[in-house]
Amino acid sequence: YKGIIANPNCSTIQMVLSLSGIYRRYGVKTIVVSTYQAVSGAGNKGVAELEKQEAGEIVPTVFIRQIYRNVVPVIGDLLETGFSTEEMKMVNETRKIFGDDSISVWPTTVRVPVAHGHSESIFVETIEPFTLDGLKSEIENSQNVVYSEDHLTPLEVAGSDLVYVSRLRTFDSSRFLFWNIADNIRVGAATNAVRIMKAHMGGV
Repeated sequence: YKGIIANPNCSTIQMVLSLSGIYRRYGVKTIVVSTYQAVSGAGNKGVAELEKQEAGEIVPTVFIRQIYRNVVPVIGDLLETGFSTEEMKMVNETRKIFGDDSISVWPTTVRVPVAHGHSESIFVETIEPFTLDGLKSEIENSQNVVYSEDHLTPLEVAGSDLVYVSRLRTFDSSRFLFWNIADNIRVGAATNAVRIMKAHMGGV
């Protein structure tokens, strides 16, 4: 095989995986997502900066503010619109993966002092009405996605190749919220790249 494997943004891919079945069955009108992204999303240098600050060397060089015992509300460069480049990746890549430019995506990407594992709080408005059991069924039947009634955190999913959904809730039949987490190094990078490559090679 020869060619380039284009890998989606790690925060985007875990969200789209969880919504894939729901999109096919109910359609998606609006997504409002707030991410809580691990320092490893910035590479080894991000992890090293957190470790240095934990040891007392506080001056930030990788992130725009101290990350130890803090959260940083900007990932990537800020654009004239006020959105960041990381946020626009979530907008553009979600529409591209689903092949649907009509989806309204409203992201806020935040860096948190966690070594591995991206977390997301996601609000979704569907086109067709749903039931909570119907949502659960679509999530449970989605490939590489696990639905759980537990309150999962990045520590529990570290090293896994799966996306985990919990805290699914709603007030009505057109809008819902859920908690979405995955190991960003596995799902968002290495494992996902291998899955894409295998798909292009005919499932080998």
